Amino acid sequence: MTYCYTVAEIRDAERPYLDAQTRDDELMLHAAAAVAEVAEGMGTRGRVLLLVGSGGNGGDALYAGRDLLAAGRAVDAVLLGKNPHERALEAFRDAGGQVIQLPLENSIGKRYGLAIDGIVGLGGRGPLRVSAAGIVEEIEAARVPILAVDVPSGVEADTGRAAEKHVHAAKTVTFGGLRYAHAMAEACGDVILRDIRLDRVSPELPGLGETLLANALASGARQVALRHALEDGLIRDRSSLVLEPGSADHKYSTGVTGIAAGSSRYPGAGVLCATAAVRATSPAVIYRGDAEACARVTTALPTVIARADTEPVSEIRVDAWVVGPGRGTGEDAARELGEILGSEKPVVVDADALTVLAREESLRQRVRDRGTAGLRTIMTPHAGEYERLMGRPVAAPIDDARALASDLNCEVLLKGRRTVIAAPGESGVDVVVVDAGSSWAATPGSGDVLSGLVGAWVARGAELYVPAVIHSRSAYLAARTEFGPAPCDAAAIAESIRPATAWLSQSDNQSEGQSGTGGTISL
Repeated sequence: MTYCYTVAEIRDAERPYLDAQTRDDELMLHAAAAVAEVAEGMGTRGRVLLLVGSGGNGGDALYAGRDLLAAGRAVDAVLLGKNPHERALEAFRDAGGQVIQLPLENSIGKRYGLAIDGIVGLGGRGPLRVSAAGIVEEIEAARVPILAVDVPSGVEADTGRAAEKHVHAAKTVTFGGLRYAHAMAEACGDVILRDIRLDRVSPELPGLGETLLANALASGARQVALRHALEDGLIRDRSSLVLEPGSADHKYSTGVTGIAAGSSRYPGAGVLCATAAVRATSPAVIYRGDAEACARVTTALPTVIARADTEPVSEIRVDAWVVGPGRGTGEDAARELGEILGSEKPVVVDADALTVLAREESLRQRVRDRGTAGLRTIMTPHAGEYERLMGRPVAAPIDDARALASDLNCEVLLKGRRTVIAAPGESGVDVVVVDAGSSWAATPGSGDVLSGLVGAWVARGAELYVPAVIHSRSAYLAARTEFGPAPCDAAAIAESIRPATAWLSQSDNQSEGQSGTGGTISL
């Protein structure tokens, strides 16, 4: 698990390192060396173009350019800010670097093999200025890869929100700790995290990353952690992933999932949700519905136990409930949701049940009361359902998920390519971001599969990132063919849960990874 930090936390942690400097720009020189190292490791040919703005990131880029010149690379710089870092600019020129003017006379694609983005620093907000946006568009049109310093320009570090005009980086190199943007913004590309130490002048200072973590823990600040669904290193403790039933276990002993999903109008939702639960778990799966829905589910899944929707919820023996997918939003659905929320079992609320919850304040209060009583309730909205619940669109997913979790005193799994999981904790609402690493799950019914998967793991008492990671991996596996990846449907995702679960439970899967359009995190 890798923690993410706000700009304020980064700057606060950097202060003792800045105070310990024995020469000008010492911290900046360390950062620039890391930028140059990553640039060289990208294996590009041709000249390097520095995009230099005012402030620290522009200085990082210029000093990195000086280091690249020393390594034998040809480097040019274009100044895109009124006040470039003077010492860094002088060092760059003294090393033989060329400052060029806009517009560029030669074809960018033919002349340059790499661009380094040092336009805007951590505090930047809003779109790129016209001159910067123009050259970035030329670079991206020419398919010249961009290495961003800290965060791609035009992307807000504390939210990951990208302005209309922003840099799309192939790689981003950052220092000490990840920013929220690295968890949320696809524009970051692959993220390389480098620590900064000043051992030579201040051996008592630990690395910046250690200081960031220590400060966060000491302050009791709410934590944001990043897990990448396609790479190992996310789940160090696999004790919760013991998959084989014990010698004394039976179908009711290790986490029975109750499913209240699907209807005569949307029968597929119930089948998909129940299929996911069956594929995820060895214990029983119990389906509650009308006669027609029960017949459809048990025909597709003979091991599912069917119970009539006229039977009281309190008389159905489960360890967690899933309610909502394809269930409808009428009075019967509202009554059922109220009855399920009245139980003392964990409840996963999805799809139609979220719509009901959005209009029924009494049910929202029941969710809050469950949290006060220590009962787990999990909301699994997509962006549209979130807007119905909160009355505003998703703008900054980390903050938005926290807001919903705080409002309803419950756990939230805000679905997306980067799924944000928020849970109330002792010092506020903690957040885990699960980067799916691919977008194959963007298909109808995928959310129904996820809710069944979440319910099965919640019935075992698991944290929400476990089913989120399994769902992402299942979608990737479902898309695989002998000729390469191809579109898949939700049924295929559900049928890939078993191999995805086995993959996650292994301790030696570090090298396989997953191809996709998402970035990775390198520490």
